[in-house]
Amino acid sequence: MICMNKRQGPISLLFAAILSLDQACSQANFHGGNAKLAKAARPESPAAPLPTPSSNPVSTPVSHPSRLATPPKIRFGLLAADMSCTFCHLEVHGSIGSIGEVAPLRGDSHGEIFGDWLASGAFNARANLTNFDGGLVVRGRTSEHYDNSGRELPVDSHGNVTFPSIDFISLAAIMRGMVKSTPVSAAFPGDVSKVNQGNLILVGTLEQPIAISGDVLIVGDLIISGVYSGSGTIYSTGNIYIPANLTALHPASFPYPDAADGDETAADKQAIADISAAKDALGLAASNIFVGDLENYNDANSMPPLATPGAHGQRYQTIYDDSSTSDGSSSFSMATNEVRNVYRWYPELSFEELYQQVKPCWTATSSNLFPVPGFVPGSRAVSRIDGFLYASKIIGGVSRATNWVLNGGMIAQSMHIISGAGFDQIGANSPCDASRINFDYRMRNGLQILEALAPYFP
Repeated sequence: MICMNKRQGPISLLFAAILSLDQACSQANFHGGNAKLAKAARPESPAAPLPTPSSNPVSTPVSHPSRLATPPKIRFGLLAADMSCTFCHLEVHGSIGSIGEVAPLRGDSHGEIFGDWLASGAFNARANLTNFDGGLVVRGRTSEHYDNSGRELPVDSHGNVTFPSIDFISLAAIMRGMVKSTPVSAAFPGDVSKVNQGNLILVGTLEQPIAISGDVLIVGDLIISGVYSGSGTIYSTGNIYIPANLTALHPASFPYPDAADGDETAADKQAIADISAAKDALGLAASNIFVGDLENYNDANSMPPLATPGAHGQRYQTIYDDSSTSDGSSSFSMATNEVRNVYRWYPELSFEELYQQVKPCWTATSSNLFPVPGFVPGSRAVSRIDGFLYASKIIGGVSRATNWVLNGGMIAQSMHIISGAGFDQIGANSPCDASRINFDYRMRNGLQILEALAPYFP
């Protein structure tokens, strides 16, 4: 068990560059406002056709069955190969899995994991757990070079631990689902049956939620936000963008009860009841998933000026640049990670109208931490996502001036989502001292989403 100066309360993903600015914490807005519908705009270029096997970014995935029927038994709220900048202010109600070696964590890592941390490689996270305000506490097991005796970590067809890959090409022929929504403009369909050839925007409201039933494939990028109902998975051959809150109309019982001395019976029992009650559930799978604000407004030296209005003079930081990531990971460089591909088919000004504003937690003493002309505190923030996210490359994001809650879980090669949580709220009896992953225990009890991952999680 790792236990370094146990801290009280939750934890969030706070990025190194933002810590250097002493960013203020923000209150959780569990019911953030619905995103506005974007202006009508036609794509500037048609969506790419279904990629050929040679251009598919996925490497040698396990073959899929002729139809998606068997649900995966996923046991982790967070599963990634690279999560070195993850535990700055993060609370995980569930377990964590690591593929390969766990890199040393940042020295200011602090948070709490109410479950196990199982790694197939060496667990070097022990190195940098001296910090200024807390430490990292793992309530369950911490096991390096884990033998996978319980089959928790994903495996290939030979039983070897591996990162799960999805062959999106093969999915087109076996999609059986449907999505219905109100179109944001004439350029994008509101309804999808099985496969949508082209980029897509889905925005739901309480009055007109996105209705999801079964599995569909988007051949292109997807923008999705707002309220949804039903159960199913949306696969995308490109990127998925979540610019604002994405919430279930009929959510499951989050957070589920934490494990008691390794016993997860109470959580499993409630999860099975939620499945029987047909509570809403959403799986999202793509090459990359980008959450919240896409732009870099601080690193003017290495980033070119934006081509369109919207950057208000002085820039403020993000994760999408080598210089603002703790490990300099090229996967988060705007030059390589495709984050701005969306502007090729949807104008930037229209995309910006999809952002929402939430209540920030900037105090009188911390409100000057982002002195950006024209920036509205609490804007461009995502405070809640209900769904289980998969990315074959990265899940990245910025939730400005607030923390975030993910009710579900995530799987990615690399994961960094930064937020405004933590700074002046450490130890406070407040939800804004951290961001949270509330694992969806339905995923280990037969929930039928993300079935394309089933071969890896038998």
